[in-house]
Amino acid sequence: MFASVLSGSAPSGQGRRESKMSRVICMFAVLFLPLARGAGLAGERLPQRWVYLQTNLLVDKNVDDALALLDRARKAGYTHPAVADSKFTRRDSMGPKYVANCARLRQACTRHGIFLAACVCGPP
Repeated sequence: MFASVLSGSAPSGQGRRESKMSRVICMFAVLFLPLARGAGLAGERLPQRWVYLQTNLLVDKNVDDALALLDRARKAGYTHPAVADSKFTRRDSMGPKYVANCARLRQACTRHGIFLAACVCGPP
């Protein structure tokens, strides 16, 4: 291939295949080598590790499951649960059971020393 480029002659079919293969190898290197380098970060301690939890806090069993998940997440090194419930924007109209379940979740996060982030979307 290089001889045909240096001599100024048109590349043969073989040269075009080699050129295409060279481009594929270069694209592979550009796209995937940075990922391989980043793989070494897996063992390093990250300052924040988030876990996303979408649940219905009106149901007691869901709260129990969420508390178990938070305990496992804390042991795995997660520092922030992002909790979403469609009823967060209607908390005042949900009744005492819902408010108590939200409080259970918040108290568990405080007890475990993790920061609870409530995901709220909707009208104020």
